[in-house]
Amino acid sequence: MNIDRFSDRMNVLIRRAGSAAALARMAGVSESVVRKWRDGTSEPSREHCVAIAKADGCSVAWLVAGEGPERMDGHESAMQGRSQAVRLDVGRLRSAVRLLEMALDLAGRDMAPADKADLIVDLYGWLADHGDALTPDNVVDLNQYLSVRLKAKA
Repeated sequence: MNIDRFSDRMNVLIRRAGSAAALARMAGVSESVVRKWRDGTSEPSREHCVAIAKADGCSVAWLVAGEGPERMDGHESAMQGRSQAVRLDVGRLRSAVRLLEMALDLAGRDMAPADKADLIVDLYGWLADHGDALTPDNVVDLNQYLSVRLKAKA
């Protein structure tokens, strides 16, 4: 898809996300900033462009300049499977958020919202794969998993 203006490409991403607010949450920015990008009154920093592209799964080159392929081959985006979002296990999601918050507190660290979102998605999947009930073996596995993931994000 060849769309000449950055603001038009932002509109595509907002439609895919479902709303400006949803895209803002996924990219770790405020809704008003996304609206300014959409309206063409402001443009995102390079850092924000990467976060937006990662959230959507589009290529940074397409987002920034309208060049190259729009989609990243084999890239899993935060928006893929959006139709399944209504089937999220809210309790599991809360557990994933709490686990990440505790791990960050114990490590004395903080991270960018987009990195937190990635880890929450990973933890949600880990909980689904290992069962929501934490057994002593699961806790050890979880601590090792979080340690590796937090070091990778450092």
